[in-house]
Amino acid sequence: PDVNKWWANGNIICNEHCRYRNKEDETQYWGDQFLTQLRDMLEDACKHRNIADCEFFINKRDYPHLKENLSEPYGFLFDKDDRNPAEDIPLTEHLYSTYAPIMSFYVSKRFADIPFPCSEDWEAATGLVFPQSFRHTHCDKCPCRNPTHCENDYECFCEVGPNKRKRHGIEDARDLFTASNFRKFYKPWEEKVNTAFFRGSATGGGTTVETNQRLHLAHLSNTWKNDPALNGEADGEQQQGGEGPMELVPLLNAEVTTWNLRDKKIAGKPMTFLRHEDFIFEGGRQHFIPIYEQSKFKYILYVEGHCAANRYAFLMRLGSVILKVTSRCVADEMWYYPLLKPFEDHVPIKEDLSDLAEKIQWCRDNDDKCRQIAARANELYDQFVSKEAIHDYMEVICNRVAQRFQPAPRWYRRPEGVEAMKKPEFERPRGMCVGGPNGRHCRRCLEMKQEDEEARAKRKREPSRDDDDRVRGGYSHDRDRDRGSDRYDHGRKDSRDYNDRRDRGYGGASERDRYRREDTRREERSPKRPRVQQCRKCRRAKSACSCSFRT
Repeated sequence: PDVNKWWANGNIICNEHCRYRNKEDETQYWGDQFLTQLRDMLEDACKHRNIADCEFFINKRDYPHLKENLSEPYGFLFDKDDRNPAEDIPLTEHLYSTYAPIMSFYVSKRFADIPFPCSEDWEAATGLVFPQSFRHTHCDKCPCRNPTHCENDYECFCEVGPNKRKRHGIEDARDLFTASNFRKFYKPWEEKVNTAFFRGSATGGGTTVETNQRLHLAHLSNTWKNDPALNGEADGEQQQGGEGPMELVPLLNAEVTTWNLRDKKIAGKPMTFLRHEDFIFEGGRQHFIPIYEQSKFKYILYVEGHCAANRYAFLMRLGSVILKVTSRCVADEMWYYPLLKPFEDHVPIKEDLSDLAEKIQWCRDNDDKCRQIAARANELYDQFVSKEAIHDYMEVICNRVAQRFQPAPRWYRRPEGVEAMKKPEFERPRGMCVGGPNGRHCRRCLEMKQEDEEARAKRKREPSRDDDDRVRGGYSHDRDRDRGSDRYDHGRKDSRDYNDRRDRGYGGASERDRYRREDTRREERSPKRPRVQQCRKCRRAKSACSCSFRT
């Protein structure tokens, strides 16, 4: 799209169309990801805690919005380091004396955004399964060959790669945080492998080994494979003279599972993107290992991407030692990070990874100490990041926001240049929200369907204007004109309601045909007054005309 329509999400430059209703010239800026989790968290907190009424914004992006000194929040776009106050740029737009509170998942000491629990924290705390989005997806490569309406009720697939298919409709819910998965992949400390492990996508503002910590980590892992001193040590039993070939346990096992090929920008560097041919290692889904299975390793590396990573709370529950790499990004904290203490619940690693081999060897030499660190991280999660802890945190911050709120005075006027936000529009579902033999609508679609039924029942209960005329009797040209106008408006209203039902698309073609038949029957049942012959001069009925112009 036009460069004037670009925007930034952290260090990512969003300059590609996310097409809205398959229109090339329109971009979909709104998304409903995380909304079900956040709504459930807020409702549950209000149910179990005493929370006052308050108003705030929730920032779902990977970057905070409001600097504490009211300077430009995205300074890196101007080649300024947002971590350095001396390089701050004054705001030229949207500079006001007061602002509504902004809750953000990822925060910084230099920003005034209030830390807020992210959706994954709530999923992990409750163990519930939530839909990721209610947006129905469809493409023009579907077998039905219809890019806007799926004639197969979304029971079809799109080829996305060799032997891979993506189902159309809403995105499948994930069961990542269920208690059964934790029990299934639980490993006692004695059975864990003495290897530092990492899997993740190539996120982060940098596009080289020098500027991206995740790329640097994968580079080290593949470099150490050729170094006998770093490649690993023999397994304990085999090292003592056991039979069979000696199996090495490497210090580090780190790979990139996906390449992040979006345009990126960091301070002092031009906008660019990753070129995977520039690296000595190969990234891809072949390296993917589910996060539960990673619990078989004693040491799990935590490396940030564009911002602080949501996975940290999850890692605290795996019973492994977290090797926390010092952050380079701006949004480096989450709501519970002030509780973390080095060498008590995690082992710190320098930001340039220069002490990584030394720290891994320290962990191997201090196995009992590492067992205590892993146990402390698990205790910290249960005490401060669990469901009850989230309830307490929500009560504190919401009540504090409510205490600081002051209503606007009567003389207050909206500042110039602040336009009312347009309500986001989503394409209405054209089939069942949940497919399969037990297909059904989601709660939102059921509410809209009920509104349609209530509106249709209300129209049936309302008497028509023709019924009133037949009861009162008499005839006048004005009344006929009004009645004609009402009949026209009534038809237009029916057409509008029918089109609305058609856009919402509840049910298949048979249900739409039923709506059409009901509209036809309604028109047939409506009483129609027979046409009366009129005098061409006085416009009265000929039977009541007394003038001489009777032709």
